[in-house]
Amino acid sequence: MQKEIRSSLVLSMLQQMLAEDKADMVREAVVKSLGIIMGYIDDPDKYSQGFELMLLSLGDPSERVVSATHQVFIPAFAAWCTELGNLQAQLIPSLLTRIEKLLKGKPSVSRASPDGALVWSGPYICACALHRRTHVRDVYHPPGQ
Repeated sequence: MQKEIRSSLVLSMLQQMLAEDKADMVREAVVKSLGIIMGYIDDPDKYSQGFELMLLSLGDPSERVVSATHQVFIPAFAAWCTELGNLQAQLIPSLLTRIEKLLKGKPSVSRASPDGALVWSGPYICACALHRRTHVRDVYHPPGQ
């Protein structure tokens, strides 16, 4: 089985489990699994699906799932975007556009709502991505050289 088909199948299965499973522990495990497999996906066309999975997991009603998203999935997704060169071209503009749309017409967004989770997580996602980018730059071009 080709790598592209395998990654599509695994992502689709995890997406279905994240959206439909009623058990918090299962959805938390799904989010952690997503964080692990993102580093193994070579197909840049999976960016949109990964972004939607991140939004879905941030909007989960379980604090356990949202916490796992912050601790595992977001740093892995940001690192993957950096490796693909999608950080500045897609991830940050996508986040800013979504946050801007959410804030227009909503003077305040509750942190507990799915929209609020994205608004409050936006700076964290950018920080993870920028930290990863700085780390990669320093490995290839150490300071002072």
